[in-house]
Amino acid sequence: MGFEVNEYDECTFNKMVDGTQFTIPFHVDDLKLSHLKQQRVDEIIDALNAIFGKQKKMSASYGKIHEYLGMIIDWSELGMVKFKMYNYLEDILAEALDDMDGTDVTPATVYLFQVDLDSPLLDDTLADLFHRLTAIFLHAAKRARPDIQVAVSFLCKRVDAPNEGDYKKLRRLVRYVRGTIHIPLVLGWDESGNIVWSIDASFAVHMNMKSHTGYCMTMGRGAAVSGSTTQTITTRSSTEAELVGLDDGTGFIEWTSRFCKAQVKD
Repeated sequence: MGFEVNEYDECTFNKMVDGTQFTIPFHVDDLKLSHLKQQRVDEIIDALNAIFGKQKKMSASYGKIHEYLGMIIDWSELGMVKFKMYNYLEDILAEALDDMDGTDVTPATVYLFQVDLDSPLLDDTLADLFHRLTAIFLHAAKRARPDIQVAVSFLCKRVDAPNEGDYKKLRRLVRYVRGTIHIPLVLGWDESGNIVWSIDASFAVHMNMKSHTGYCMTMGRGAAVSGSTTQTITTRSSTEAELVGLDDGTGFIEWTSRFCKAQVKD
């Protein structure tokens, strides 16, 4: 079909068609076809069906609103895209116990990373619920709800042996999500053409005295890429923690720059 792979992402293909770039990124066996002319998109779908759809035609979703992996992806407003997970999050809340009712204004307190070692362990039933809800929240945090990443990153480290103190932190997260369930992730650009990265670190906030890195990338509106991770080494000062945080994010920064440059077709 004449498409060329982006040398920095083997799951992204490009081709100039009628003077306009045709881009196809894919995830597993799902493709997103983007071109100015619908006719050209239909031609590629027909060509793919001729090869892979002999027994069953491939399904296709058209328009500006799509459902995918628990998300609603909405391009209906000019210059921005919204990622929503209302229904997905409502399913999580349906599993929440009665003592998780209510709302909170933040996903965690300043004591998030402090572990009460004397707190009793959860029984098997509650521990299983803790593990399941944390895993479900992780999916949302890495997609449409980056605002819960810090809380989720901690809870993920507690799933092996959660205690009552950890349960209280999960309960707060559930309450926060209930109160903010309709908040979408909104992405857009400010027409400057700049990609801006922000990286920060919190020094020695974990029980083992390790620091924590947070980073995000924006093109003017919303965090297109973001992360919240525990640093893998122990630092001796806040300055050193900042340097390690920068190192944690440098790979993403360099890859993003090279990927975007490779996407630009003359």
